[in-house]
Amino acid sequence: MSRTGKLCLLVLIFCAGAWTTPKRACAQSNNSDLPDSPSAVARSDQGNDPPAEREVSWRSLPGDFLHDQKDIWLFPGQLAKGRHWLLTLAITGVTAGLIVADPHVMPYFRSHAGRLDDLNDTFDAPITTTEVIALPASLMVAGHVRHDQYAVSTALLAGEAYADSAIVDLLG
Repeated sequence: MSRTGKLCLLVLIFCAGAWTTPKRACAQSNNSDLPDSPSAVARSDQGNDPPAEREVSWRSLPGDFLHDQKDIWLFPGQLAKGRHWLLTLAITGVTAGLIVADPHVMPYFRSHAGRLDDLNDTFDAPITTTEVIALPASLMVAGHVRHDQYAVSTALLAGEAYADSAIVDLLG
């Protein structure tokens, strides 16, 4: 099949997928009896703030970080209580599949190691770390300049997520 034919087939498959998507997946329902602010109702029904609604600030960051670390390191205890098994089995299954596929895929990467070396030089660890840290930092600066508390909170959460993963990477 020619390149043009493959492109046409891809466009046709995309259009067919978009056309057959159920209507309920494309938009919200038109119920007029919904309140104007669903988050206010959800907040009043629950005694404590859900994670999506928690207030993020520099003052709350150390406590949030320690709470996240507690949840991360005590995760095996949650498995012992019968929680999170489906997700754990899915990730374990994908990992096992990658391990099984490794002997079949590795010869390709050995024969193309020169090309990958250039890629590794481009995405060296210090460069990648700087990029990962620069994104939340620039978001925070932009949030402060625009007086946008949502952007600042998002930047703080992104930094907290990076710190959570970095601790696990260093100690794990």
